[in-house]
Amino acid sequence: NSTKRYPVYYLLHGAWGNERTWATRGNITAIYQEMLAAGTGEMIIAMPDGGNTVWENGCSFIIFSCGDKESYFFEFAGHIDGNYRTTGKRAVGGLSFGARGAMRLGLLNPSFFDFVGSHSGYYVFLLQEMTEENWSAVGKSNLTIYFDNSKNDILTEYSQSSADLDKNLTARGI
Repeated sequence: NSTKRYPVYYLLHGAWGNERTWATRGNITAIYQEMLAAGTGEMIIAMPDGGNTVWENGCSFIIFSCGDKESYFFEFAGHIDGNYRTTGKRAVGGLSFGARGAMRLGLLNPSFFDFVGSHSGYYVFLLQEMTEENWSAVGKSNLTIYFDNSKNDILTEYSQSSADLDKNLTARGI
């Protein structure tokens, strides 16, 4: 159907991943088929390559690559909107470093996204970066936020950072 428009779900990979990781290791094709069977509407799933970054500008960790990955993400999103029939509804999700990136992009740009989903993210630096103005913008937005961590995660500080994010959201009624 050449007139139909679609929402976009941006999936961000974790460290040492690339734009193919969700397809080769994340089984996204089967998951998408299950979503369709369950009644989720059709969507464009876009998987940019962020290199070994946490999806932000600059350098966060010495062992990972530096660059303007936040700017790259928004250029990529502009390309998707400019070349495909999108509705303007956007979701962003990720795993590990991609989870941190997705949450950061979502919380710092709540009017750009409708949904942010994050699995096993590390949010300590994001919580330090958030200002009351940022929290207020999230609270006034229609952004739906989902995040999880395994209680069996060997990186216990990841689970603690999820608990801290939850406390911050809850304290603000978000």
